[in-house]
Amino acid sequence: MVPRLSKRGRLVVALIATVAILAPLAWLWQSSLVAKSYSVMGMGYLDYGGGPAGGHDHEAGARSVADITVNTTRKADLRVDLVAAQQNLIIGGKSVPGYTLNGTSPGPTITEGVVKAGILDPNRDWSREIPLGRPNEPDDIAQTVLFLCSDASRNMTGANLTVAGGLNPMG
Repeated sequence: MVPRLSKRGRLVVALIATVAILAPLAWLWQSSLVAKSYSVMGMGYLDYGGGPAGGHDHEAGARSVADITVNTTRKADLRVDLVAAQQNLIIGGKSVPGYTLNGTSPGPTITEGVVKAGILDPNRDWSREIPLGRPNEPDDIAQTVLFLCSDASRNMTGANLTVAGGLNPMG
């Protein structure tokens, strides 16, 4: 027969079991807190893409982002349209206030300015370069942005729609 613990003995065992369970939970909780000096820039590690570290040293020829200037007369290399919407999101069956953010990356688009500048020729045969055979027209982009603004995209967030007639701008 196993000897029965006294009331005091049972209390000590219960206390030890409680500490054994709660101490690791408290440590995990404490380590998950965001530090007061939180910075995304201080996170992670240098990623050399699986290659050698040489040739990737940004410190040698580094320059501050503040020193980068933009030639305002030059056309941008890339345009991204973002659509943000404030709405109630359903999370875990509860409605909570939130935001969705989606975007479009238009491919070559025929506009009056582009034609006047001689950048794109609307009469050219584009079938070899653009799978759908023509560059975008402004309405192609407008329809995509209209979709992102509508309730039809209410369950999308963080999406980037490429509107480029089948072109893959990433290569």
